[in-house]
Amino acid sequence: MDPEESAQEPELEEKQDQKDAPVMVCRTDYTALDENDVEISGGEASLELWKEELVLLPLDGFTHTMTYREIVQISAGDYRATLIPASGEKIILFHLGYNFEDFLRDLYRLRSEVILKDMLMQEKVSKAGLRGEYSYVDQHGDNRQSGPCEPRIYETGLVIIPQTDDPHRIPFSDIETVTAEDYALTLTTSADELFTFSMMGPHLDPFKRALAAAVNRLNLETAHTLRELLPTMEGSTVRKAALLLRDGKAAARSEVEAISPLLWRELEKNIELSPVKESYNYLKTIAQQERICVGIKKGLLGDLSGLYFWFLIPIYSTEPDRIGNAVAMESFSTGESSGRATYFFRLSSRRDYRRCRDLSTLHREAEILQREINRAMLAINFRREPVYLTDEKLREPRYLKYLYAVNKLPALRELRTRFIGRVSHSSPEQWQEDVTNLLSFNVSAENDDEVWSKGRS
Repeated sequence: MDPEESAQEPELEEKQDQKDAPVMVCRTDYTALDENDVEISGGEASLELWKEELVLLPLDGFTHTMTYREIVQISAGDYRATLIPASGEKIILFHLGYNFEDFLRDLYRLRSEVILKDMLMQEKVSKAGLRGEYSYVDQHGDNRQSGPCEPRIYETGLVIIPQTDDPHRIPFSDIETVTAEDYALTLTTSADELFTFSMMGPHLDPFKRALAAAVNRLNLETAHTLRELLPTMEGSTVRKAALLLRDGKAAARSEVEAISPLLWRELEKNIELSPVKESYNYLKTIAQQERICVGIKKGLLGDLSGLYFWFLIPIYSTEPDRIGNAVAMESFSTGESSGRATYFFRLSSRRDYRRCRDLSTLHREAEILQREINRAMLAINFRREPVYLTDEKLREPRYLKYLYAVNKLPALRELRTRFIGRVSHSSPEQWQEDVTNLLSFNVSAENDDEVWSKGRS
């Protein structure tokens, strides 16, 4: 054996040992409770934080292992931390002593990385390693979160990673304004939320530059996509449309036609050449056509899946016996032709809908619901499973990656409560029959939580 090769072996083994070592190890006392808050075990234990899981090794008892995506909630106070996994059980940790704050920071940091990996579908990071303080004020003017954080910029959004809270993603398409003043940067969103970043010191200017570059890059990509799609359209029209439709955000027909009536007609021409031509045309006949929304995004799997089109089609009227009280969500990709389904969401309370004779009220409710659908789909990168999977299914290991989104995104939770059902594109005739049955069920059902399934009407 070569002497140099032999001399390197211990160093390689040491690096491998470091890679396989836990991030943190400390002593703790713990109490484990079942879903009914009945104590099932407790005592002194060794606590280990690994890259993707937490391990509790009692001195007398069974080992508890939880992946970070299993932990749906963390609460901390009075030097105690309560972890609630998807199973509904609880692990209460206490007597960590001087390790408590380090433990909490490491736990949130490691869990955040797992959550971001699940939520962002391997998106590339444009800028990381920034530090500062943030504050989050919701649309009602209430201060929701604040403290030290890392603002991290990805390809399609800004992610706030607090030291002791869950990460918060802001899609670039959701940002309305960005202002820099008094050594702080403030963002407003389309939902009237306010995010302020301060105490960044030398990180402020790189943050501003990286954020502006990422947003501009995304706008340019949308403009390039529209130029490919609409080669005869004027440049100024394409630029305005790119701001309206950036990164897949759906816009109403009235907004698109305000830029150019020709723009909407050209977009519909692409639908006429698509696999959803017949279903789109049928839904139009029963819809409020002027209020249809359309969004376009570069393929969700990159260039391999081409362009992704999606539509929000409001179906309602003041005739209570007519099928409706719904917004349909239809989509297609130019790089894929199978596995499609149409999703339906309840517009308003079924009882209120039957009583409503004011079309303007229904128009307002449709606009609100379409905004919620827009925000939710952008937040979950257009994945469908978080919308329609049951609570039981979401707790299965393969779907645990969606639990964070379901628990933490208000727009997604609202969509799940409004979900009526989905209709697969088995054949045009079967699809239309199922759609009619679903919409008929929707106006006749008594309770808002009833969901349609094939075979019932």
